[in-house]
Amino acid sequence: MDRSSRNESQASSQAKLHETGVIAPEIRPGQSIELLKELHILTRDGKLNQDSRRKLKQVYHLFQFIEKLLLELPENATGITLADHGAGKSYLGFIIYDLFFKDNQAGHIYGIETRGELVQKSRELAVKLGFKRMSFLNLSVAESTQSNALPEKIDVVTALHACDTATDDAIAFGLQKQAKFMVLVPCCQAEVARCLSQYKALSLTRTPLAELWRHPLHTREMGSQITNVLRCLYLEACGYQVTVTELVGWEHSMKNELIIARYTGQKKRAAAQRLRALLQEFGLTSLLESRFFLPVEHDAGSFAADVADRINKAVAADPAWSQQVFSRLGNGKTLAVLKEKIEETYPFHPDLMDLVQNEWAKTQGFQRVRSTVSIFALTALHWSNVSAQSGFVPDLIGVGDLPLGGIRTRAKTGQARCLEALLNSGLLLGNDRAIQGFRSVATTDISSADGKSGRAIEIDSDLLDAKVDVGQPNPAVRMATALFNYSLVSRSQGRRGATKAELMAALLLPSNGSTSSFSSVEEVFTALTSESGLGALETTRNANKQLDRFLLTIKETLRMFFNAAKNQIEADHASELAWGTAKEIASKGPFAKTFFVERPLGQQTLSEVAGGFDSEENRLLILDPRKWTLLNGQDKPSRDDIRKIFGIGPDSLVV
Repeated sequence: MDRSSRNESQASSQAKLHETGVIAPEIRPGQSIELLKELHILTRDGKLNQDSRRKLKQVYHLFQFIEKLLLELPENATGITLADHGAGKSYLGFIIYDLFFKDNQAGHIYGIETRGELVQKSRELAVKLGFKRMSFLNLSVAESTQSNALPEKIDVVTALHACDTATDDAIAFGLQKQAKFMVLVPCCQAEVARCLSQYKALSLTRTPLAELWRHPLHTREMGSQITNVLRCLYLEACGYQVTVTELVGWEHSMKNELIIARYTGQKKRAAAQRLRALLQEFGLTSLLESRFFLPVEHDAGSFAADVADRINKAVAADPAWSQQVFSRLGNGKTLAVLKEKIEETYPFHPDLMDLVQNEWAKTQGFQRVRSTVSIFALTALHWSNVSAQSGFVPDLIGVGDLPLGGIRTRAKTGQARCLEALLNSGLLLGNDRAIQGFRSVATTDISSADGKSGRAIEIDSDLLDAKVDVGQPNPAVRMATALFNYSLVSRSQGRRGATKAELMAALLLPSNGSTSSFSSVEEVFTALTSESGLGALETTRNANKQLDRFLLTIKETLRMFFNAAKNQIEADHASELAWGTAKEIASKGPFAKTFFVERPLGQQTLSEVAGGFDSEENRLLILDPRKWTLLNGQDKPSRDDIRKIFGIGPDSLVV
């Protein structure tokens, strides 16, 4: 029996069950009764209770809106992609799949949820029902925007009753994934209410409008209303046409506001201006740094002051930046002169301008005017294109932001042209061997033209898997690009390459007011400069014991041969060999006992793996490198596990 015949048969059978009252009349013909029972919408005998009837009516009504949008999307070989953000038990995703995707040959639904137990239950249900084109991901929004488990673009983003800031997370996800439609039903909203409460006394002295939220009940209601208004303005400012309507009657749900956003590409400047004005009026301007990432609208002077102020605050909050980076950059790159230098170089970072004007320009063959204009114009065009697609854009274009290759999720922006402009600028004096060598280094060690391969791309993926949060996408590519640009020619005093401080500084201030912690940036640096890092890396140390310098070389070094040989062996096999060798040669030495901590198998807990080591004697624990590693991109989770083993911290094992 073919699909259409089977569906007609199912519909006919259900129609008879409807007539006899066996199945509730609200259930649509052809819908999976087993699904509705598994979701506890239907009882075992096919009935609806009052609560499930309310839930079903909301989901059906929302599906009517979504179905119209799905039918507008053009057909293609891969089908429609839909991401349900804050999926919970995935009521909405399952209903949409059952009513729309199930009978189509292509298309995929992704349920994104942070609670692992709900994700697992949804996966099991999808397998049970045979819903093969449904995936459930245990990810946060930051992880989901960069996860390889999701496609580069998503057609439709939904969020049904996503609590508090989860709706804002869904919007951020939709912008990152260039969603054509967003369908949002916000739930409780506390973030703005907290801000209103925090500055209530000041607001009451400033404007009589503060009476609207003087009482706690009004604060909560006003915060909810303001939040959704701000969201709508933000979507309009990002190029979406927004419709706000009622989802279902108030008797079914108090969380009843439905926001439908349709991408048109027409970014409304007036919406951005009104958003800023409302944030200013209600004392909510801090949200410009955490929720509403609008382009800065002021002159270079005020922008320079703002950026310099945020850098100073970031350094003050994380003293390692001052002690290990800025103190080692030299007198001309201190925080004291930063504001003045940014005013001179905006929109480019002073470090990039210093490299071009004071080092590249001294190279005899460098075509100062034509090449500089070409490189900077292509770079500005690239970031302008990324910005138009609501992607990540640095506050200042730095040494690591010249696009040598592609950037994942940003196709068709022609980034590779900047690499050719660099190589043909005269910096390499027309030396064909050097040009070919650096072209190979850029595409092999950093990023290919399409952004899908390159050692730095792989390291970024490893860092993401290890949950190292650098606060920006592609940090390894940015730092490796900075190293590439510092390596092209000899620098002042005959030095080559860059210091650790110079490379770390390239990642300090990502974008939109955010900062990156020193420790997370150091993990990026360690990953790039480790034995398994960049293949063309060369490290030098001066005779007078100055700071180590790092260089990307085009010479065939022992490191290159080592990495080439190592790449012939799978990482797990190499770790297995290292583990076997460690167990053979390990000696307890001054320790009373030696314990070998094997990697967990299946669903073992840390307590099961590390149990039995409790003792009053000194003991040596040797960790299986197939699971636990340090300073190679998994530093933080490994250290967390070690702390637990030694009985340190809130999640410690009993020792």
